Amino acid sequence: MKKALFFLLLSFILCFCVLLFQLRQERKLLERTLRQMDTLREELIRTKRENARILGELFLQKNASLPEEEWYRWLEEALDRYENNAVREVRTAFPRCKEYQIRRLCLFFAGLSYPAIHTLTKDSVVSLKEAKSRFRKRFLALGTDSGNFLASLLDGPSHILH
Repeated sequence: MKKALFFLLLSFILCFCVLLFQLRQERKLLERTLRQMDTLREELIRTKRENARILGELFLQKNASLPEEEWYRWLEEALDRYENNAVREVRTAFPRCKEYQIRRLCLFFAGLSYPAIHTLTKDSVVSLKEAKSRFRKRFLALGTDSGNFLASLLDGPSHILH
């Protein structure tokens, strides 16, 4: 009887050691996977910031001969291309949104700062902050992933001009 208990205890200890070893291996694998995910996330953030920087530079270097209407159309197309049809989604979700509001939104989505947008639109910084807040509330009120995505774009990938 004592031998049987001894072997049972020994088997239990051996199984416990094997399980502990496997858990440590799984933990190492999980830590490695999390580090890789952090690296990918940082790369995605760098890419979005670089896209915003390039878009902002293009914005500020716009061709003087390009009419404002055409230029905003170009900006909207660029944002739709790089931000998963964000402006198109806004136009669909809010069909009564006025054109000047869409233009402001494009400038927010491009990641431009309030002073930069003020320079371009002559809207006061206070008015711009209020507009951004209203947009965020409207997007979040949709209660969808799309609405959350649009609200997150209001912060812009990075504010390139301060």
